Amino acid sequence: MNKYLLLGGAGVAAGLTYALRGKSTKRRQSQSNYNSAGAVSLDDAGTTNEMAVQIIRTLRDQAFDGNDEKLATALGSSVNEIRSWFDGSVEVDSDALIKARGLAEERNVEVPHEPVGVAGH
Repeated sequence: MNKYLLLGGAGVAAGLTYALRGKSTKRRQSQSNYNSAGAVSLDDAGTTNEMAVQIIRTLRDQAFDGNDEKLATALGSSVNEIRSWFDGSVEVDSDALIKARGLAEERNVEVPHEPVGVAGH
């Protein structure tokens, strides 16, 4: 009987350790969503919202004739959401950024890799 109690206690301890470790890992990951300039990153490449808007605007202008409706259809977003990204009232979500980069690659559109006005490496 004592053997089963000991094994049960060890199992509970292992479960708690696993659960608590998972929470601290998530906390570290959420804290690491900042790039070196302290701005919130949308992806692991350190893309800020400002950079994402530039990428999407460049894609719209070069691949979709500057048409918000065509871009919205291609990204699976609403026209209002696209316009909200451009006016800064809503942040670009990471899924839209991934789709935009994929579309740019498919359509041979060169998109900026850093904010306009920032010196390159």
